[in-house]
Amino acid sequence: MVALLLLAALAGPAGAQQARETPATGALIIDEPVRMDGYLDEPFWQKALPATGFTQRQPDPGDAATERTEVRFAYDDKNFYIGIMAFDSEPSAVVAKEMQRDGEGSFGGFGGNAGAYRDDDSIGVILDTFLDGRNGFYFETNPNGARADALIENESNANFEWDGVWNAAARRTPEGWSAELVVPFSTLRFDPNTDTWGVNIRRLIRRKNEEVHWAPIDLDADLLRVSLAGDLIGMQGLEPGLNLRIKPFGSGTAARDYRDPMSEAETELDAGLDLLRWGISNSMTLDLTANTDFAQVEVDDQQVNLTRFSLFFPEKREFFLENAGIFEFANTSAAGGTNRGGPLWRMFHSRNIGIGEGAIVPILAGGRFTGRSGGWNWGLLDVQTDSIEDIGVRSTNWGVARLKRNFGARSFVGGMFTNRQTGGNDWNRVFGIDTDINPSQRINFNGSFATSRSAGVEGSGWAGSAGFNYRGSILQASAGLTRISDDFDPEMGFLRRRGISQYSYNINFEPRPSNDLGVRNLSFAHRGTYTLDNDGQLESVSATLRFFGFDLLSGDRATFFGDHNFDRLDARFEIQPGIFIEPGRYNWTTVGIFLRTDSSRPVSYFGFWTTGGFYNGNRLQGTNGLTVRASKHLSLNTDWSYNDVTLPAGEFTVNTLRQRVNVALSPNLFWNTFAQYNDSDDLLSLNSRFNWIYRPGADLFLVYNQEWETGHGTLPADRAIILKFTYLFML
Repeated sequence: MVALLLLAALAGPAGAQQARETPATGALIIDEPVRMDGYLDEPFWQKALPATGFTQRQPDPGDAATERTEVRFAYDDKNFYIGIMAFDSEPSAVVAKEMQRDGEGSFGGFGGNAGAYRDDDSIGVILDTFLDGRNGFYFETNPNGARADALIENESNANFEWDGVWNAAARRTPEGWSAELVVPFSTLRFDPNTDTWGVNIRRLIRRKNEEVHWAPIDLDADLLRVSLAGDLIGMQGLEPGLNLRIKPFGSGTAARDYRDPMSEAETELDAGLDLLRWGISNSMTLDLTANTDFAQVEVDDQQVNLTRFSLFFPEKREFFLENAGIFEFANTSAAGGTNRGGPLWRMFHSRNIGIGEGAIVPILAGGRFTGRSGGWNWGLLDVQTDSIEDIGVRSTNWGVARLKRNFGARSFVGGMFTNRQTGGNDWNRVFGIDTDINPSQRINFNGSFATSRSAGVEGSGWAGSAGFNYRGSILQASAGLTRISDDFDPEMGFLRRRGISQYSYNINFEPRPSNDLGVRNLSFAHRGTYTLDNDGQLESVSATLRFFGFDLLSGDRATFFGDHNFDRLDARFEIQPGIFIEPGRYNWTTVGIFLRTDSSRPVSYFGFWTTGGFYNGNRLQGTNGLTVRASKHLSLNTDWSYNDVTLPAGEFTVNTLRQRVNVALSPNLFWNTFAQYNDSDDLLSLNSRFNWIYRPGADLFLVYNQEWETGHGTLPADRAIILKFTYLFML
């Protein structure tokens, strides 16, 4: 079978590039009411010019879509409307089992850029309201009327944590399915001096694993490539109004720490300002927050650390995630590297704000000012956190300034400054410059340099990186270099290792056979990361050879690979309590397999297993996920991570279990439960959240958090019940 697939790949065409033409459609001005019911039965919808003629990206790049799609645009003095007709020759086969807000919330998964509802039939629309070919607003829905949205920033980041104020309604029809979207102009930022916006539309026909676009996109790009969008003409006389949003909150908490036998249940009532957003102009926004509360945020995934380096935890808090792309600095994940466990370093990581000594530190107030004009982009962030005397955390000011200058079609050069100030004589400051150069749609160069200084420390530390990326339809390659001095210390960022030089590369070859074997593409890859100390001596190696992999037209996937690792330890480290790995030079090799079934099925599975050496012993490692999509109202996801390690110093087994139960009663009413168990820390936790979006932008949350210590029986550790209410004033 493998030999047949290889012969078919070599014999089949790689897929020729076709000349690009920018499609165009128009938006209709209306003055009649719109009934948001998902049916396009208002007379004006028949007058609006439809966007048609969609082209496949998958499975047959460049071919016409197998099902017809019509998307129309209209607007009045307050709102922008999108009307969708997704025709289907088999209406009963349309897949729609998701109603959660923002779904999976990423452009990963099927097709590489499938969006939040990648496991359903769905349609996503990008609006480039400044026609700059770099940034955009993304809105997505499915036949259930579920809503997902994101901010696309510099064609490289999709921030799904941004929740705009808009609405959607959808219906199944005898011809397929239809939907209506309404987006207030106060939700958007745009240039009122231009009558043309950029627009692109992506549709998934899930049972066929087919991905189609209105403005064609090849395999060497994805939907984030705003510069490939078509034109939406006729956007005239638009006025955004005052653009002022005020979102206060009130909350009540009842909590008890059972680890302290003298503690009693405590109750607390609180109020504050989650967000005040003022669109000072069409291109400048001021955000303010006071006595900020993040009680509704989902808890972190429990992680087991079997390395000697820090773990990276992502940001999940709404205030810091909105417009976060403006504060992204360079590509510091080390181009070409494996990037396992998070980035090598970041100049700014907002998670450091409001978390100290392992505890949540209250945020007294914060502000963010962002904007762009004449090719310049800027962002200012300032947050003041409170003190916690019991654990020695002092009140601290956190400040970030970011400036970028665009040039060419998709390139920029910029600078960033961070300042952590605790009193008058305790501070840490970092200044950096970075650039991202894109001479073509396929080629990218990037580079950065940062220097740090701290109070009471002589001299300064520094870090720098440079990278190259090539993305073709069947061949992708990248290479990167990063150097970090011994005394580099970005306290507002993240740093995994210091005092190193790191070289990395990645080559990925994905031929697409032309045959009847049901294969979408084959996959062969090699990547590696080599780390040297300041004396030029090899410190560690991580290399992977994907010697064979394939994706089937059915959506199933399998990959077979081998890893080689080298690690030089200059000091012993404790990998588990009482088990040490001694100084020395260690080489080991593992082999593994990755399996994934089509995630749109009612039951789907993914598994990642490796076996082989581990330092001077052996390890069997596995990660498994089982998803059950019972209906549009209920889904369950089970994850199990397993490590069985045998070393001369001892043996241990570590398990981490995660169980999610998601209940969606409607697109505005959810109940999500997340349970985790980690036998390494003897910790069982439960996070259950009820969320009612009772009007766009306004929520009611009821959250229950519980932890148990399982080392000597199952004993409660702490418990909290939180009720939070938000309201949105739009002026």
